Amino acid sequence: MYGYDADGNPVNPRPLLGDQGPGTWNARFYTEFNMTNDRDLWTDPRTGRLWNPRQILGPVPGTTDRPPYYDPAAWPEIRAAMAEKGFWPLYEGKHIEQFSVDIRPIERWVSLAGRASASTASPPTGAPSSSSATSRATRTSAPASRRCCRRGR
Repeated sequence: MYGYDADGNPVNPRPLLGDQGPGTWNARFYTEFNMTNDRDLWTDPRTGRLWNPRQILGPVPGTTDRPPYYDPAAWPEIRAAMAEKGFWPLYEGKHIEQFSVDIRPIERWVSLAGRASASTASPPTGAPSSSSATSRATRTSAPASRRCCRRGR
């Protein structure tokens, strides 16, 4: 039974969601990317524009000169070529439905230049080089349990 006794003292109080210890959920809250604060991960520092396949790969088959800068039919090849250059698609909620992924074109490509040397991808030319971008990009290569950062960073 939960509630209060006649004197107003809690009786068997329920633990709060963020409480730690036995009988609690031991929940910890994180945020992975913030579209404003982490902007340097998916924008060209020289122009301030989003990285795109046409800019990184050049005029190769499958790229176009209009957004989203690739032909959706060439998605597997474009994704593989971008990964070789150190860029990975940033999926947002609008890209995922109940049983489908990639229902909308990818708008943001995350640059993983500057991540740990264990990377197999070569760093792209003209990639962000600030130390803050490097530390955030390094976090993305960590296991999912360690990849997130605390909300109050």
